Amino acid sequence: MSVIYYNGNRLALSTIEPQDEPKLRAWINDPEIWSTLGMRRPINGPQEAKIIEQFNTSNEDLIFGIYLKAEEKIIGTIGMHRIDAVSRRGVIGIFIGDKDYQNAGYGTEAMRLMLRYGFREMNLHRILLHVFGGNDRAIHVYEKVGFVREGTLRDHLWRHGRWNDVHVYGMLESEWSMMQHQEKCIEAAALV
Repeated sequence: MSVIYYNGNRLALSTIEPQDEPKLRAWINDPEIWSTLGMRRPINGPQEAKIIEQFNTSNEDLIFGIYLKAEEKIIGTIGMHRIDAVSRRGVIGIFIGDKDYQNAGYGTEAMRLMLRYGFREMNLHRILLHVFGGNDRAIHVYEKVGFVREGTLRDHLWRHGRWNDVHVYGMLESEWSMMQHQEKCIEAAALV
């Protein structure tokens, strides 16, 4: 059973347990999912178990299950990678692996939850992410939660028999704090 670590509304960030491995492996080997990630080869059970163990012991990576509280199950993963404690930055990565829960706002909520954790609990100053050009669904979520496109790595990755651009997005702690303040003001105005 996963342990709830950080609570949101419908979702929580949870531990990833050894028994989650078959589900995670099935998701990561699904062409619709791996085609949007930096994965290049299939992963078997022992490899996925090793990856989970490496993430659970790494000082540069922190990965959580995206835990749907109402149904008590993991529907994807989200993590902070390449954590630099001196420069106070990290690179966020996410996927909703359970297709029954895609396009239902869970990715947006999970991103907001991880941003709150990154800025408030990890004391990060800057959070980055990378997204393939043409991944419009993901780009919409990232811009909706406040990420700003900082640049494009042109023809950066060979995928699907062609070169693909990779967009770099970033968010500063001050931008996140301003968004939190604005949301509180909107909520207060709605109560009046």
